[in-house]
Amino acid sequence: MFSSTSRSSTAPLPPLSTCVQPSAFVDEEILSFLLPTEIPYILLKSTTQQHVFTNLAYISRKVDESNTKTIQRYDYLNHKIADVTYETSDTIIKFTFRVDARPVLIRVSINEFEILRKYYKAIVAVSKAQVIQAKKLDIFTKIYSNQLNMTEQAGSTKESVQLVDSIFEQYCDSYGTIFYEHLFK
Repeated sequence: MFSSTSRSSTAPLPPLSTCVQPSAFVDEEILSFLLPTEIPYILLKSTTQQHVFTNLAYISRKVDESNTKTIQRYDYLNHKIADVTYETSDTIIKFTFRVDARPVLIRVSINEFEILRKYYKAIVAVSKAQVIQAKKLDIFTKIYSNQLNMTEQAGSTKESVQLVDSIFEQYCDSYGTIFYEHLFK
């Protein structure tokens, strides 16, 4: 399964990342890019990369050879995480997944086996929840599109907006709950 996200033999492997404990999150630059309502749950960092998983998105920060920093944000609502794998050797854990079609490889020391295993389970749960949420959203759209149209035609736009806001609030809260259940219980 790891081979589906493997890199070409000429591409350099990313440096080893470490799992940053929540008590040390305040010192990390990537967190300055979070939205006001966003809660970080997982943070992995190396000398050239940072990866953060929040209740709303996966965010990646990379620094290239010329010291150019690139931040990429993948909201769970629009970008699907899939093919999550966890491969161990004697010294390294290769943690891989896809965001849409883009492969991500994070290498971590085997010393962080226990915490990375929790991260793996949480991210697999997010991936599964995305599939379920997409199906629910599709059903919601089909069932309520007529109801929303009728409500708007009757002049009740406020109720329509409140209904949609409520659905999306539940959607976002569900990812925070998943991370909390897998990391802190």
